[in-house]
Amino acid sequence: MFGALRVAGTVIWATDLIERKTKSSGGKGRPSTTNYSYTANIAVALSSRPLARIGRIWADGNLLRGAAGDFKVQTKFRFYDGYGDQPIDPLIASAEGAGNTAAHRGLAYVVFEDLHLADFGNRIPSLTFEIFEREGPVHVVDIARAVSAGLITGTSNETVAGYAVEGSNARTALGPLLSAMPVLLCARGSALELHDWWELAPSTAITPAQNIGQTSYDPPTRHKLSASKIPSSLSVRHYEPLRDYQIGVQSSQRSGQGRSAIEIDAPISIDAGGAKRLADLQLLQYQRNQSSWTGHVLLDENALRSGDWILDEARKERWRVTEIEHLRGVNRIVASQMLDTNPGAIVGTDPGRNVGAPDIAAGVTRLVLVDLPVFDNQDYGKPIIAAAAAGTGLGWRGAALSVQQGTGLLDIGVTATSAVMGSATNVLLPHSPYFIDNRNLLEISLLHDAMELPVGSGDPTTSDSALCLVGGEFLRYGRADYIGNNRYRLSALLRGCYSTESAASAHGVGDQFLLLDRSSLRVIDEVPLLAGQQLVMEALGIGDVAPALATTLVAGRAITPLAPVHLTTCDGPNGGFELHWIRRSRIDFGWHDAVDQPLIEDGELYGVDLFVNGNLVQSWQIAEPHLAITQGQVSAWNLPANSILGFEIRQIGRFARSAAAHISINLTG
Repeated sequence: MFGALRVAGTVIWATDLIERKTKSSGGKGRPSTTNYSYTANIAVALSSRPLARIGRIWADGNLLRGAAGDFKVQTKFRFYDGYGDQPIDPLIASAEGAGNTAAHRGLAYVVFEDLHLADFGNRIPSLTFEIFEREGPVHVVDIARAVSAGLITGTSNETVAGYAVEGSNARTALGPLLSAMPVLLCARGSALELHDWWELAPSTAITPAQNIGQTSYDPPTRHKLSASKIPSSLSVRHYEPLRDYQIGVQSSQRSGQGRSAIEIDAPISIDAGGAKRLADLQLLQYQRNQSSWTGHVLLDENALRSGDWILDEARKERWRVTEIEHLRGVNRIVASQMLDTNPGAIVGTDPGRNVGAPDIAAGVTRLVLVDLPVFDNQDYGKPIIAAAAAGTGLGWRGAALSVQQGTGLLDIGVTATSAVMGSATNVLLPHSPYFIDNRNLLEISLLHDAMELPVGSGDPTTSDSALCLVGGEFLRYGRADYIGNNRYRLSALLRGCYSTESAASAHGVGDQFLLLDRSSLRVIDEVPLLAGQQLVMEALGIGDVAPALATTLVAGRAITPLAPVHLTTCDGPNGGFELHWIRRSRIDFGWHDAVDQPLIEDGELYGVDLFVNGNLVQSWQIAEPHLAITQGQVSAWNLPANSILGFEIRQIGRFARSAAAHISINLTG
């Protein structure tokens, strides 16, 4: 291999496919499922010459590794450059034994370890590699010198971006290259010299045509082909670097009587402009070759060699010796009219549009754990913790999830689809959770420009309004306005949703923002979860150097009743007073047609605590959403006049008590 190319390589070592199983719970009343995934370990030989580096890699035509070295699927990758000091690969040595493993010195190859095959139908895909034997263009004469072991030298200035050499001898290996390029190979003693068509190399002799005529047995003759035998068009097929090394075709045409068309297959990597130049030069040379010059000279006179020039000063013509036939006593000289100057690029061209796979970086994984309420109207009877993940780059496609258990990790599969997440860029001031917040605005910055937020209808109280998590507070917004640079401004906020009233306080710059979308939430069913438990998870994406880490304290929102609302007081009979409230359901957050919400708990039960100056005075457990306090009870407390009575009311559920709802009463004399 020379220069930059795209090659398929040859698999020189592989293991059997590796099967992995992960089991996930199907949820309450549903069976568990077992997921199978497969990986492969393979080594692929690329070049029998050392390489400088590996660029992009394609699998079944899709991009597997980007130009920045980032992989699009999960794998470990090692590159061995082919120099004489490269070590034995540890994976191959562990499988075959160190004594049975070659270092493959002199062979550039790569090793894939645990290449995930889900994207390829659980089979090893067809791989092609962008390889760089060196940076920048490579001279044709350097290729010829290396392939011929120094037999070929020269001063040609022609270059290509890349060329793959194959064949059993130098003639076979160099033939496709030299026939496509504007170069001439000339014999010089025991060596060969490579020159450009128009080059006047130091070793080239220039003989006046009249000198040959004076010593010729017969006068030199000129021959000219019919114009109809000259091709009207010539095309060069090549590998186009700007189109992922796909086949490109550049053509040159001429006017005239000729109807034939010539195609040159040039197995070289060269840009569109260079290929167009080759097509123009080759067609020009065909036009020049319609004229030939033949003469006979004595053996000892005018010792011409192949590649020498014959100059006809009278006609202002220059001919290149292409054939020398040794006859009895004379040499028969055949010369063709050649290009005598380098015309350069004749007509500009374009390589065409590249429709290859986009090369988009995955970025770094971000992971958020959410203690979810029951917002799909199903009572799971246990805490619901979900993992939401995304990448800082557009190419992020998922990450492997693990749960910390003791000192080890339990693999539980992969994340859901990419979540929409970011961070706050301004301070959000506190606000009552019982009124729409039209005073404050929340500005957020999303991870990248492909993430979007629903615009909103303007009313955050509708059931389909977007739900977000900001700094531990669930909130809905009525409107999201894009303000540029991946940033949105949220307005008409409904704060403290899903019983997070206590978190409707101030939020600072940098607080985590997450759009709660069921499709992007990966519910954790693989491990038992208990309220009060510390849960630690890791997510490792394709482009991550280290796993993303997230920790949460399991609060059990899905099994905790919501605090009562709309607490009121009124006078009771005989000088007492009454407390009234409305319960909420942890499974149904709507209120439809004035019909009471489903209870869900084993029974309706409330705990009421009375505090005065921070001291607990009395507690009640009642089965109705109201409490009557008589004048006798008030007198029995023996409290000073104008005491402040603080009541905390909690709903008692099957698994837990709700947060407290508060109301205060001034006990007048």
